[in-house]
Amino acid sequence: MLVVKDLWIGDELIVKSSGRVGKFVGMSVDGRARIQSEGKVFLVAGEHLMLKPEVDSFPHHLLDNLIEDTTSSIQKQEQKNSRSPNLPNSIDLHIEVLAPQMTGMPAGSIIEYQLEACKNFIMASIAANKQHVTIIHGKGQGVLKREVEALLATFGQQARFKIPKNDGGAVEVWLS
Repeated sequence: MLVVKDLWIGDELIVKSSGRVGKFVGMSVDGRARIQSEGKVFLVAGEHLMLKPEVDSFPHHLLDNLIEDTTSSIQKQEQKNSRSPNLPNSIDLHIEVLAPQMTGMPAGSIIEYQLEACKNFIMASIAANKQHVTIIHGKGQGVLKREVEALLATFGQQARFKIPKNDGGAVEVWLS
């Protein structure tokens, strides 16, 4: 349990129940943390909060090696697939599927890895002139889903018409 009075202004926090990420902006009169997220301020008790892990807590050179290993693994899978030696039409971002060796790593390192793999997949799909792809982000608390949506927004018109699939656990993206 976090002790609200021990937090610093600007600390990044995660609300356990919703996965919402925000910054600590002070303490309310009743002792709850004031969390600013998405332009709003929420009051949350300390037992419902956790500090957001620092992305830099995992050595980047090891993360780069894992990304290279996964890219190599995806390429090998493509070569084994006799139906289509091309880039697959979907990517599953569940860490147990994408990079099982990362299971148990800090959450910040995992999400950074998942987003880098997703970005590489989208760029490769655009380069391969794919019309549409599916990105499986899972349901969970929605943290990865929001990050994937933000990543897709950076592609502008190249990745448009995002259609939810699998009861909200995936998104179909039309590419141009």
